[in-house]
Amino acid sequence: MRRLVPAVLCLCACGHGAGTLAPADSPTAGAREREAARYVSPAAYEHYIRAQLATLSGSPEDAVDELRRALVSDGASPWLHARLGEELFALGRLDEARDELTQALHGDPEFPAAQVDLGRVLLSLGDAAAAEASFRRAFAIDRAYEPAYLALAALYQERGDARAADVYRALGDSVPASAIAHYQLAHAASRRGDDVAAEAELRRALALDDAMVDACRELGLLEVVAARVDQGLATLNACLERTNDPGVARALVIVETANGHADRASALLEKMAVSPSSNERRIAIGELLVESHLGPRALLLVDALVKQSPSIAGEPAVLLLRGGALAESRRRDEALAVLRRVPATAPEYTAARLHVARLLLEDGRFREAAAELDRAAQDGDKLVDNDRVIAALADAHERAGDYAQATRVLDAARRAHPASELLLLAAARVRDHAGDHAGALAALRAQVARRPESVDAQHVLARVLADRGDAASLTEAASVLERALTLRPIAGELADSLGLVYLRLGQATDAERLLHRAQRLLGDSPEVLAHLGELSVARGDRPHALDLYHRALARRPDERLRRTLEEQVQLLESGRVGSR
Repeated sequence: MRRLVPAVLCLCACGHGAGTLAPADSPTAGAREREAARYVSPAAYEHYIRAQLATLSGSPEDAVDELRRALVSDGASPWLHARLGEELFALGRLDEARDELTQALHGDPEFPAAQVDLGRVLLSLGDAAAAEASFRRAFAIDRAYEPAYLALAALYQERGDARAADVYRALGDSVPASAIAHYQLAHAASRRGDDVAAEAELRRALALDDAMVDACRELGLLEVVAARVDQGLATLNACLERTNDPGVARALVIVETANGHADRASALLEKMAVSPSSNERRIAIGELLVESHLGPRALLLVDALVKQSPSIAGEPAVLLLRGGALAESRRRDEALAVLRRVPATAPEYTAARLHVARLLLEDGRFREAAAELDRAAQDGDKLVDNDRVIAALADAHERAGDYAQATRVLDAARRAHPASELLLLAAARVRDHAGDHAGALAALRAQVARRPESVDAQHVLARVLADRGDAASLTEAASVLERALTLRPIAGELADSLGLVYLRLGQATDAERLLHRAQRLLGDSPEVLAHLGELSVARGDRPHALDLYHRALARRPDERLRRTLEEQVQLLESGRVGSR
């Protein structure tokens, strides 16, 4: 359940101001309590404070009780009715929340926060039209009330409505200092394919708030996409210096490694690892080393960590990191033993079991992988993300040639979780691989129609279309991927898939541009190298194609791609032209 922004934490006074959200323990918290005292009677104030403490301690039921006691003393307070509405919403008691927020607005019709909160409740009740009207009333009351614009724009984005961009532009006009408005306008520009405007909006957002992590990370990656790699790296480095954010570090490491600077990536991570930091942060750095295929260095880090704090050696996060580092160091049996020690009660259990299955699948041990995942699925009530385990289990059965069992597993899971897109996409892939191409395409097209903003659904649809290979399917796949790339312009996987589709349509120049873009973002991934090899075959450059295919094989591709690569190498080495 999405929680409402507490009115008492975001407004100065009973609804006419437009303050900013901040934690309850921030320097402004005391000022807010003083403001509350102006709008709540002395008799009610003690209960109001107790409600605040209950909220902070994670006891919404107690907060509701205290707010009701406060309303006994001060039943006319719109502020208290709004706060009670928020707590009821957090508990999922939607009808009661709507009644309290309506009461707040009856007492003060010019209360923008209550209008926004009411709109969110109405949206949860399924009345999108009434929610939209409530959001619009909020910023009609106060043109500078940023949460109203953000709520309305989010509603439009969820429906795939282009008016979201208009709302963000209106926010930028009404609140010129709104960094989030320019950030969202950058996304709107990307969706229409205007990378120049997207860059400009990101720079405006950062000029207003240079600590806006997502904006500086995305700006750096957008510069990389535009083939200004050195400039993108400089932007990411400057962003990391300002924010010290692990997400920025991850992007920087990926781009450095992708562009032939693995030594710089390693040096960066080692510098971060030895700088004063918590164990949690050093584990996160170790995970980045594993992602960057720097297994031996990750092992050195985890050994140093355990030497410094021996008591953490058996902690699930440390076991997961050690297992990943061992796997990247080609010590698979040791990796499997360590990963299997992660207990089912740990949050890391899902990742550990998926890693075990992945290692078994890479060795062609399909039934062992299925058995491992089946055991994990039995602990589904303990998993943070059981759908991923189920999808991987179906994939293992499919790779073992048991399409019927893969289908049964997914059908049962989808009955329990009918809204899961991950399971729907997995089921469509199985249907396609089992030969039911029409059924797979119908399911994927329906999902894209339901969720036009879902890049994942569009990507799977495009790949199924591309696998059919005929001109009409390839043309449709290109159209789907072009749309997906506007929604996620710095996704290397999408650029790779679109480059391959262009290649098969005979558009070699466009294919080369997209595949090199993917390589700048993903580095020498097996998929990108394989597709660049196919481009070289199309151009008659067999030596280069062979080199690319051998490099792809050395990067431990999945079993399907490995077989394809081996076939292509055999064809080329025998003097015949490679084929798709």
